[in-house]
Amino acid sequence: MNKLKLTLSSLIVFALPFVLSVAAHASGARTYVSTSGSDSNSCETVGAPCRTFQAAHGKTLAGGEVIALDSGNFNKLSINRAISIIAAPGVHAEITSTGALDAVTIQAPATATVVLRNLHIAGPNANKGIWFKTGKALFVEDCIVTGFTTGIHVIGSNATFYLRNSNISGCTEGVLLEPVGTDNSKPTAAFIDHCRFANYFKGFSAAGRYTLVTIRDSVFEGRSKDPAVTYGAILASPTSVGTTHIMAENNLVSNNYLGIGTTTDGVAFISISQNVIYHNQTGVFTCCLSKMITFGNNRFEDNNDDGSFDLSTPLK
Repeated sequence: MNKLKLTLSSLIVFALPFVLSVAAHASGARTYVSTSGSDSNSCETVGAPCRTFQAAHGKTLAGGEVIALDSGNFNKLSINRAISIIAAPGVHAEITSTGALDAVTIQAPATATVVLRNLHIAGPNANKGIWFKTGKALFVEDCIVTGFTTGIHVIGSNATFYLRNSNISGCTEGVLLEPVGTDNSKPTAAFIDHCRFANYFKGFSAAGRYTLVTIRDSVFEGRSKDPAVTYGAILASPTSVGTTHIMAENNLVSNNYLGIGTTTDGVAFISISQNVIYHNQTGVFTCCLSKMITFGNNRFEDNNDDGSFDLSTPLK
């Protein structure tokens, strides 16, 4: 019996430093960063903030939030839990990256929701601005993403991506939705509203296997009608075994080789209403097994070819 007590006591003594270490690294529901802070601080009060988002992330409990108190560059960030990264109103909080590195990488549990709000995520000439690998949901709100090969890349399956009131510019590909899931009953969903896509080669692409997309009240401003300069604004590019559904409503699509359309032989269903499709080489285009439905209330102006629809649905 004494030997058993001794063994249990030894295990407790051995485990205690590990438990304390974990608690010390993630102990607050809210932490802070500042350009005058230090990563050795507790980061749990306004008076003792961290210097970088990464250090504050490590000291924040799952489901908590990190607040940027002042303007500055808070370096790259890898996220592995449910968390909100937020800049206070009026604060210009940057997350920057260069070369082959990514600015924000998210590899969180399947139940985790991540929020990025009021952040400036910038290259220049870097790989990915936001790379959403795994997690339940990603909210990107009131953010600027600029200067990347891919502004936002979503590969998480059976996940939901929200992009609101944000500016995606100066990227080869603005947003690439490319989930790898194989269950067609669990598509990755994207909801985009009140955003501006500008100065891109491809604005938004729904690729991968199973996706469900709604794009509303947004602007897509390409560089040129030349396909070598700007290929397209809103594109469905499912794999040969995939299915993409896109609803595009009340958007301005201008200065692209292809305004809205399909680019692969996978199955895509695109429905459009109340869009202004202006000054593109081809306004709308579908091929192969894809279909495009119009509600008959879109405006086409100054396109070399407006394109055509497979089906018209009357307004209800």
